[in-house]
Amino acid sequence: MTDTKNADRRFMRMRQLTDYTSFSRTYLYNLIRDGKFPAGKSIADRLVVWERTDVDAAMDSLIGGAA
Repeated sequence: MTDTKNADRRFMRMRQLTDYTSFSRTYLYNLIRDGKFPAGKSIADRLVVWERTDVDAAMDSLIGGAA
């Protein structure tokens, strides 16, 4: 379930990403491996984030590809 605070954030960590997309970590990493989802960006030591706009674009692409 998407929480309002997560929807307003520009960057998401894996926990927020799984909440936002409703995908499991394993499924997300499989999509990343297959080139169907953007890899996270390392912005600090041991800190990887995803930009919400990139995530939204990937989700739109996945939905369009499923039809």
